[in-house]
Formats: sequence, C-alpha cells, structure tokens
Amino acid sequence: KSALGLWSWAIPANSAASDAAWAFISWITSPEIDAERVAKGGAVVRESSLTNEKVLKDGYGEDYYRVVGEILSDAAPLTQGKGGEEMIQAVGTELNDAAAGNKSVADALRDAQAAVERIQK
Repeated sequence: KSALGLWSWAIPANSAASDAAWAFISWITSPEIDAERVAKGGAVVRESSLTNEKVLKDGYGEDYYRVVGEILSDAAPLTQGKGGEEMIQAVGTELNDAAAGNKSVADALRDAQAAVERIQK
C-alpha cells in the first residue's frame, strides 16, 4: 500500500461566516477550479482532475497523472483517528532529521516510534 496524507477544509463550529466559508470551499474544490489549479502544478485532490484535458495538456503530462492515479488507487491513509495529524507530523519530523543527516536512520525510527506511542496514550 502507498501511504496517503491529506489536507482538509473545515469550518469552525463558532464561525461567524460559515456560509461564506462553505461557498469558498465549494468553489475551490469544484471540478473546474481544481483542474485549473492542478494544471498550474497544484496537487491533485479530485479524481476527475486526473483525466481532465486541460490538466493533461497544461500540467505535468498524461503519463504523470496516469501514474498518480495508479498510486492513489492503492493508497491508504498513513494514520487516522485521534492524534492522526500529530503522528504524521512527528514521524515526518524524525524522517526529515534522518534525511538531513541530523541523526541516524535507526535513531529517527526509534524516536518516531516513541513519539507515536506517546501521542496514542
């Protein structure tokens, strides 16, 4: 399985402008606007953008988006539930430290595991 991270749009329960926020979210995630954003190099967030003619022509090319589609077809979230985003951040920080040479891979993995266990408590 491929690891899948994600970005989410949300409207706070106490928002004074929830209708405006929903209008923006609806607009930014609409098929037309998403395709325009992806064609300019943005991340794919709608499956329909993977086969959109504008995206294929102006974006990274048909082969790129075909492979992205294949990856996403077998992807699963890296983690879900309470503390999920915090775990992703902690693991990412540790892996980044290893990649940057700030610590060994073994130390980064040990520290990532410890962070995840601490977050899950």
